[in-house]
Amino acid sequence: MASGLLFDECVDLTLAVPAFSPHAQIVLVRDILPGANDHVVLADARSRGFILVTEDAGFGRLLFHLKAPSPKGIILIALDPLPRHERLKRLMVIAAQALTHAQGAFVTIGPKTVRTRKL
Repeated sequence: MASGLLFDECVDLTLAVPAFSPHAQIVLVRDILPGANDHVVLADARSRGFILVTEDAGFGRLLFHLKAPSPKGIILIALDPLPRHERLKRLMVIAAQALTHAQGAFVTIGPKTVRTRKL
């Protein structure tokens, strides 16, 4: 089991929690840092040693262009334009693999591919 996941406020919990909860402890930003900006969310994930799970592509800009300090890893869920029921199926199939690849990396889960970029 991974050490833990910090779910950003934008994550659809009805899809992501069932997919990731069998594999790791989950902490929700909305419960501990409601309304926090992205820099604070990154810092919290880093201090906990957690992987950040988000649907906000802006974290890639923060890390790769603005060189913000990175957490243990990031998983970006980018499943548009899949219908809702297909998103859940996709996440259920790919969650464990994404967690394995996310150690020290930025993982993007797309409708058909999973891309990994080292942090």
